[in-house]
Order: sequence, then structure tokens, then C-alpha cells
Amino acid sequence: MGNIVKEFIETFENKSEEYEYWGDVESFDLDSPFPLPLISKPESQNWRFSIPFDDWNVDFWFSDSTALFFGHLEFSSNEKILVEVCPSMGERQQYESGLIGAGSITVPVRSYKKKRLDGSTYESESLKIAFGGVDPIWSKSGSELPYRYQDDLEESSLKWDEAISMKFPSGFNTPKVLWGCESISYALGFCSLVHGFRSMINNIPEFNAYLETKTI
Repeated sequence: MGNIVKEFIETFENKSEEYEYWGDVESFDLDSPFPLPLISKPESQNWRFSIPFDDWNVDFWFSDSTALFFGHLEFSSNEKILVEVCPSMGERQQYESGLIGAGSITVPVRSYKKKRLDGSTYESESLKIAFGGVDPIWSKSGSELPYRYQDDLEESSLKWDEAISMKFPSGFNTPKVLWGCESISYALGFCSLVHGFRSMINNIPEFNAYLETKTI
């Protein structure tokens, strides 16, 4: 096992262990093991590498301008759940520097009302939740220019744990779905920073071999 694989495993496990101290979350069975998603093939068109930029005149890195890359995770048991990871430097809400295992997860839901920019509402069939404490400004929507998305939770007036318990499908209605994805995003970002993007990409099969044997 190479050094980068060992560091991925160690970084993932250290990050995922942090969630043991978050306390109880109502409506969830935190004792049940949760299977992790796998990292999608990097040659997919959904993978995109970015060059950080920052127009803030401050001494911190900001998550909305320093995403290292955008990649995808895949759940073998539910391919309709879409996970985008974008590890970033800094955390905008708390103005803290450092690596953040950022990303978002989109799940199909029956329907809920969502606001348009003009203030009108419409029925949406998916719910997107940002994880890692950030709302990244870049995404995979086909536009090369940065844009900011509104977190769906704000528009539906739901807290993140309420949204998961009410909207996520059976087997995925646990905060572990977010915690696991954040830990993977963080570990991928760490390996990219320490070993470089090419080495991280080349070792994704080995990362997945570990994730297939792991639950949280």
C-alpha cells in the first residue's frame, strides 16, 4: 500500500471520527452502520479542476473562490442520489482558513415549493443540501463563469436534519450520508494538496477498494 493510500485512509478516519462528538440528532438511529459512496471515474465530464481566485482584501482563504476541484461520488444502492464534492480552502461563514471537505448532495423528492428569483414559487422534485459548512460558488451546471446557488434548505425553511429525515429516501435518512461524503471530500482534497492531482487521480481505484469495506 502506497503512502498516498495510507494517508487517504488515515485522513478519512480522523475526519469521520469527529462526528462522534456532535451529540444526538433527533429522529435518527446513529448506531446503524451506513455504507459509503464510491468515487466516480475522474475521466467523467462531471469532474472539473479549477484555478483558485480571490478578490477579497483579507488574510483568509474563502471557500467560494478556492475550490480545488469538482468531482462526484456514487451510491451503488441508489444512483438517483447525486453527490458533488469540491474540497475548498477556507470557510466563508466562519472566516476560518484551512481545508474544508465541501460539496453538495441532491436527492429526488416527491415535491416541495421553491422560490424563483422574481419571488414566485414552483414545485421542485429535488432537494440540494450543501455540506462542509460552505456554499461553493462554482458548480457543474455547464457555465464557465462563477455563480452562486441558494441553498435549497433556506428556500424551503427546513433545517438540514429536518430535511434529511423528511425528504431523504429510506436507508439514506441519516446525517451519516453528509458526514461520510464530507470526510471523503476532505481526504481527496488533502491527498491532492500533499501529493498532487495526478497522484490522487491515479490512486482512486485503491481509495474505492478501501471505501467498499468501510461503513460509518
